[in-house]
Amino acid sequence: MVFVALAGVGVAFLTFVSLGPRPSSYEGRVVDKSITLSETLRGSGKILRLHIRGRNGEEFVVEVTYDTYNRAHDWQFAAATVAASATKEYRGDVERVNPEEALVAALSSCHMLTFLAIATKRKLSLDSYSDDAVGFMEKNEAGRLAITRVTLRPKIVWSAGVTVSRVDLDTMHHQAHEGCFIANSVKTEITVEPQE
Repeated sequence: MVFVALAGVGVAFLTFVSLGPRPSSYEGRVVDKSITLSETLRGSGKILRLHIRGRNGEEFVVEVTYDTYNRAHDWQFAAATVAASATKEYRGDVERVNPEEALVAALSSCHMLTFLAIATKRKLSLDSYSDDAVGFMEKNEAGRLAITRVTLRPKIVWSAGVTVSRVDLDTMHHQAHEGCFIANSVKTEITVEPQE
């Protein structure tokens, strides 16, 4: 999976908002706290039943299966709301950011911000920084799916008159990796391949 854009990071509050259509039997009903969940098997798949009892005592049931439940939700930050979903392979909405992309973006963003701090402290100005970061979802040593590897491919355009040797650039990227809070927080193998 590839994530190109970089996003700012702040304090996150994750909320689930059902954005899909509700069954017509649910619309307009006022419900109290009499909600129970039950799980049953029908054929080869599990079915989740949401039992809702209205204030008038009437009960109705909403059935949700793995194939039909809505994966759309929003990540609410102080400055922005991000529309999120599962990956398309898990029946998610491709128009929304998925958690795997967000992890790759967080690693890319953190590396960039740390790199920019290092460049600024060295009084090196640049005109642009872009990253075509790639994450690999594979089975880890325990046999579980995980983002096992991320390759960052930053491309930097230095300002006119600024020259940075390949050795210095590699050193700065190494320092950025070592100083990145997100990279220090994950087991994922992170490789930096600066682009010319």
